[in-house]
Amino acid sequence: MIKLTEIIKTPDYYDQDTRNVVSTFNLRNLYVNPAHIVSMTMNDGYNEAHKRKPLVEELTPYAKFTRVTLFSGANHHTYHNILGSPDSLVSLIGASPEEK
Repeated sequence: MIKLTEIIKTPDYYDQDTRNVVSTFNLRNLYVNPAHIVSMTMNDGYNEAHKRKPLVEELTPYAKFTRVTLFSGANHHTYHNILGSPDSLVSLIGASPEEK
């Protein structure tokens, strides 16, 4: 298992003026069996939004986000937004147990 940091989007309310749902973002730990990772792609939407205004105040403006697809059995997949670039996640997954 590897520990990843997932960013969670929680809708708060609908803003009539901007015609948008205002949401908050929080971080939580996600423990994953690396053998269940199907794909990883850069999350351009979160990355662009974070450049304009930090999604989570404590994060550096240079933080990157990746959309990870996990196989969860019976042709079912789940999708998670993870803190870190695909390259940084690949290096974590490929690291030996002593490096994790």
